[in-house]
Amino acid sequence: MNTDISIRSATAADIPAIVDLWSELTAFHADRDPAFVPAPDGREHFASFITQQIERPNVLFLVAQRGDTSVGYCQAAITSRPAIFADRARCAILDLAVTSAHRRDGIGVLLISEVERWAQQQRVGRVQVCVACTNDLALSFYAKQGFSADTQHMSKEIEIPNQ
Repeated sequence: MNTDISIRSATAADIPAIVDLWSELTAFHADRDPAFVPAPDGREHFASFITQQIERPNVLFLVAQRGDTSVGYCQAAITSRPAIFADRARCAILDLAVTSAHRRDGIGVLLISEVERWAQQQRVGRVQVCVACTNDLALSFYAKQGFSADTQHMSKEIEIPNQ
């Protein structure tokens, strides 16, 4: 694992670099599944989304840096299941990206460790992530980090009739 990587909370100044990392992640997914093709103004929408999320108290937004270069990010949030469940609180990893040139350097492991530490501080005992079935790299990574399947989302394309 690299010791020259620092993990810190994201700030507004990090938004352009995070959007670049998100664009790389989205292109990676879009190559595997057309459902992930971003909208033409997707970058602007994602930047706006980050701006709204970055200061929320129930959200953790991390940046991984090597020197002055952002090489990864992770967004997690504390969520709550319906009151019908005794165990309601969850920490959901909403996004985790490491630029392709720095994958397999232990950056994802460092980001996950920070998320888990934050979840413990929030008194939340379960961390969840939703992974695209077409992303074998991420499925393998999360399994190595101790994650296992607990639910499966399924989808079906349907035809929309012309009006």
